Amino acid sequence: MSEPTNGQPTGGVIGVVQRAGKNWRCLIGQTDAGVPHITAWEEFDAPRAGRIADWLAEHDVQRVVGVLPASAVVCRTCSLPDTDAIHLHQALQLQAEAHLLGTAPPHRQATAVLENAPGETNRTGIMLSWPQSAPFELPETGLETTYTSDIAALAALLDGSRPDKPLLWLDRSDGSVALAITYAGGVAFRAARELADAQGWSERVGSVLAETALDAGHTASFTESLVESLTEHLAGLDPDTAVLIAPHDILQNAQQRVQGAPNEEDWWRTYGVTVGALLAGTNQLAPLTQLRRDAPVESPSTAQRVLTAMSNKTNATKIVIACLIILALWPLAAARLRLLALEVRFADIKEYVDAAQKNETQLEMYRALRQHAWPMTKLLSDIACNTPRGIDLQLIDLKHEGDMFSVSGTTKAYEGRSPQEVVAQMQQNLRAGGIFTEIYYSWGDRNNFGAYEFTLSGKVAQPYRTHEYPVSLDFGKWTLRDRLYNGNTPPAQAQSTTDTSAPAEAAAGEALAAKDDPEIKPTLKLEDGNEKPDELASAANGRRPSSARPRVVPRPGSGRSFVPGSAPLSRGNDRSPGGAAPASQNIPEPLSEGQINAMSLAEVDEAVGQVATALRRSHPDEVTKERLKNEFKLLWDRKRAGR
Repeated sequence: MSEPTNGQPTGGVIGVVQRAGKNWRCLIGQTDAGVPHITAWEEFDAPRAGRIADWLAEHDVQRVVGVLPASAVVCRTCSLPDTDAIHLHQALQLQAEAHLLGTAPPHRQATAVLENAPGETNRTGIMLSWPQSAPFELPETGLETTYTSDIAALAALLDGSRPDKPLLWLDRSDGSVALAITYAGGVAFRAARELADAQGWSERVGSVLAETALDAGHTASFTESLVESLTEHLAGLDPDTAVLIAPHDILQNAQQRVQGAPNEEDWWRTYGVTVGALLAGTNQLAPLTQLRRDAPVESPSTAQRVLTAMSNKTNATKIVIACLIILALWPLAAARLRLLALEVRFADIKEYVDAAQKNETQLEMYRALRQHAWPMTKLLSDIACNTPRGIDLQLIDLKHEGDMFSVSGTTKAYEGRSPQEVVAQMQQNLRAGGIFTEIYYSWGDRNNFGAYEFTLSGKVAQPYRTHEYPVSLDFGKWTLRDRLYNGNTPPAQAQSTTDTSAPAEAAAGEALAAKDDPEIKPTLKLEDGNEKPDELASAANGRRPSSARPRVVPRPGSGRSFVPGSAPLSRGNDRSPGGAAPASQNIPEPLSEGQINAMSLAEVDEAVGQVATALRRSHPDEVTKERLKNEFKLLWDRKRAGR
């Protein structure tokens, strides 16, 4: 790092030298934190070319970058997949071997990947070669010199932008035409040499532009418009003047990336290529600025100097004897030192070994459990969360062998959706979680209550996967109680705790009462004239929302689970004709008020479920129905008093 000079930021001072016609354009800059700072620029005519070295020395330039004209280089571009840097570099090297093989030695070749634009799905690779048959001489500077090309400067000016118009650097003195034109897949670069007189120069440049645009996939009409615009632009320029032709927004963008550059478009069209060469050395195009005229000469390293000294016979004999002594004694000494280090570092090694063996045993147990067991409670919860409102589940069957599951139940039209749409929604919910796959369903008969029977089956693909359900499907964040009695709007923020005073299981069982009985009103009156709470009114009305999750318990002796109080559906040839069970099988024995008052809360919960099920499914006569209603009222009062 050099010391600050003239108040400029510290950094390696670089001089960029470019031939433009018969003159030399020089620019000096240095980088601070990757941002170039331009400190000086000047154009030297041929008689003053010998002053360039002194001018560079006055500004403490440490390194020179010479800009090769397009007529002296071979340029190729290729399209690469947008992947990581390692694979991108490998793919580019394969392309370079195919396109540049034999054109120049390795120190005269360079490759780089252009910065991609937003939305591009691939990357553009640039390959440069400076053949030895292409002469180019810089004025003698006495400084370390590397080379780049005007093509690399145009690529640096683009910097991820994709303008509609092309970028060109034209120098009729040596016929150089450097061109960059964008297309749907990236950017196409071309370095050409066109020799023509002043009258034919614009036509030859237009021909190069047309060939490149058509080869990049542009339409004939668009290409013709580009050529016409270029011809009009060249008509107003001196054909003997080397000039940069670039869209205004490209030059404005480049000005924002450097410091110390004038805000004058004429200055940028004169020194824009030298600024681009300076910018190329600060980003991923830096390899394009490392071309060398001659192969680098390596200085012998310390190891190489040691090998040279060992080539002496006397020295070699002494070294061999010393090595033999070390080889004989070193294993014993090394083993002893290692033992001492281990004894100091692992004084309690036995405890570590015992702990490791214990952990390994536990891991083996967990692996065995994972292979032969499922998290049944989690899977039942996943099925319940994915069941939309409008479905009553009656059977959940989980089979570890074969990784299969199936659910059976009934469904009705709900909230403007047909039964088929409700079941299709459940199928979609199960698929979205990623836990269940290969999901399909079949339809059964329509029962006496207008509900359709269905069976939904599939495969348990990832039983241990944890899926983050939205609030609308998560009954832990939005409880059944809130869904039934606090409106259909999910809470703005999911609560971390729920009200355990009225479990969702009890609310779902109590809400079964009098589902289809129009005589039961939404609000019941007590004997003293007061109204029952909203949850009793909803339960008495029998309106259990279809999103209420049934309590699922394992069926003894099988891998199935069923919902108490409902008749599970059979499958295949075992399907029963359907219909409600006889009333005598579902109506519980009469209960007196004394018996109810003597019950425990658990017995009250069971009796409430039985009475609600009888009112919903058994279709009793008027006398029995009235008795069941009175018993339900007494049971509910007993339950509330117990709480």
